[in-house]
Amino acid sequence: MRSKESKKLFPTDRSKKALGISVGERSLLVAQVATGAAGPQVTHVAEFPYPQGVTLEQGEALGAALRAFLDAAGFSARRAIVGVPAKWLILRPQAVPPADPDTAIALLGMQVESQHVPELGEVVYDFVGDFSPTEPTTALLMGLSRRWLDRVQALALGARLKIVSITPCTAVLAAATAARFHRPLVLSLRSEGAELAAADGSHTRFLRHLGSNVSAPPLGMELRRSIAMLPAGFATGNGHASGTEVPGGRMVLWDDVGLDAAALQAFQDSLGVTIVRGELPTLGGTGCALANGRVGGRAIALALALLSRQRPGVDFLHPRLVPPNPLRIPRRALWISAAGILAILVLAIGYADLTSLQRQVSGLDGQLEQLEPALTTARPFVSRMKYAEAFREGDPRILACLRDLAVAMPVDGRTYLTGFRLQDNMQGEFSGRSDNVPDVIQVVDALNAGSRFSEIKRTFDGRGTTAGVSFKVTFVYVPKR
Repeated sequence: MRSKESKKLFPTDRSKKALGISVGERSLLVAQVATGAAGPQVTHVAEFPYPQGVTLEQGEALGAALRAFLDAAGFSARRAIVGVPAKWLILRPQAVPPADPDTAIALLGMQVESQHVPELGEVVYDFVGDFSPTEPTTALLMGLSRRWLDRVQALALGARLKIVSITPCTAVLAAATAARFHRPLVLSLRSEGAELAAADGSHTRFLRHLGSNVSAPPLGMELRRSIAMLPAGFATGNGHASGTEVPGGRMVLWDDVGLDAAALQAFQDSLGVTIVRGELPTLGGTGCALANGRVGGRAIALALALLSRQRPGVDFLHPRLVPPNPLRIPRRALWISAAGILAILVLAIGYADLTSLQRQVSGLDGQLEQLEPALTTARPFVSRMKYAEAFREGDPRILACLRDLAVAMPVDGRTYLTGFRLQDNMQGEFSGRSDNVPDVIQVVDALNAGSRFSEIKRTFDGRGTTAGVSFKVTFVYVPKR
C-alpha cells in the first residue's frame, strides 16, 4: 500500500510512461520506461552530450536542446525524475539518539543548521535512515547546493518536462539493486567518473564519488580506501565488514563506459572480490539498453522508480529537513504596526535634545582616546597594505583560492596544509598532513560540492615515522567572473 506521502508527491494518474534523467557535467543519460502487460518495458535509452559551449549554467538553453534531442529520438514522456551525481553532494553520517521520528527529524534539522558553512551558500538537505525510540541510530545526511537545484529546474523548464523528484541517481540504482541482492556494494561507472554505494533494502547506507579516472589501477586504490570506511554489515574484498561475515556479499557493477573482460578481471584481481555485472533484468525490467556493453542503469532505475510511484529515499525537491514556515501576519496588521513604529520614531527624534547629543560626542571622544595606541600601531600596516594593493589590479584570484580552500578545511586542527602552489593558468596543488584518511576525503568532498574547484585529484604518500598521513591534491581553480 502506498504511503500518504507517496500519494501526495506521486499521485495516481493515467500516465503509463516515465523518464529517468541522470545528470552529468558534460552529458545526460535518459531512459523512458512504459507499463507493459509483462511488466515495465524500457522503450528508449540514449545519451545526450551537451552542445558545444552550452553547460548547465545556461539551463533553459540546454533544456531547449534536450527537447529537440528527445523529440528526434522518439521520447514522448513528459514526467521525469532527475538523478544528480554524488560529486555535487555534501554527505555526512549523523548519529541520532533514541527518539520518535518527529523528534529525530527536528534534531537533524538543528544539526544541519549548526554545522552549515555560510560560504557554501544555501544548501538543501534531506536524509535517509530509520529511527528508534529505544535505540540510537545513524542517518545519512545529503546536501545539494541550491544553485545546482536551480540549474536542474531551469533545464526542465527549457525541455518542457515536469520534474517529480530530484535525487542522487546512484542511491536509486543501489536501492533497485538491493531488491535482487542482499546488501550489495554498487559500483556505477560513467565517462565522467565513478561512484560507490552500499544499500540495505531501500536505504542507502553509504555513498561516495570516487573521482573522474575510471581505469583499473587508480580506481582500485580509491575503491579500497572507500571500502575500508563502509558501515558495519557490508562485505569487503575478504567477505567481511567490521569483522562480521556477510553471506552473499558482492559488488554489482553498472557499466556505462564499456569495460572489456580484461579490465573487469583487473578490477576483481585488485579488490579480491567477486564483481557481478548489473543487467536490465536485475532492475526488474525488459527492453532495450545502451550499445557496446553499456546498460544505462542509472537512468533506467530512475524511470522505474517514478513508474512505481514510490517516493525515493532522498528528494531534494521535497526535502524533509526544511526551515519552519514563517509566521504569516495579515497585511493590514503589518501596515498598522509600521505606522505605529514610525510615529514612535518621530516622537523620539522630536524629544532628542542637544545635551543628549553632546553626551554621545563626549563618549565617542573617550573611545577614540582609548583606541589611539592601537591606531598608532595599525596605521603603518594599513599604509603597507595600500602599497601592496597596487601590485595586483582586478580580482585577487590567488587570495580567493586560498580563502575557498581555508573554508573547506576542518576547524579541529587535525588536518593542515604544508604547501600550496597556484599557476597563472589556475592549475594548482596543495599538500598537507592529517590524522586520518577520512578527514582528507571530507576536505575533497567539500571542494567538490562547491563550484570553484574542478579536476580534483588526490594522492596519499602513506604513513611515515609519525602518526597521520601525508597527502597531495591537484586541482583547477575557477575564479568568480
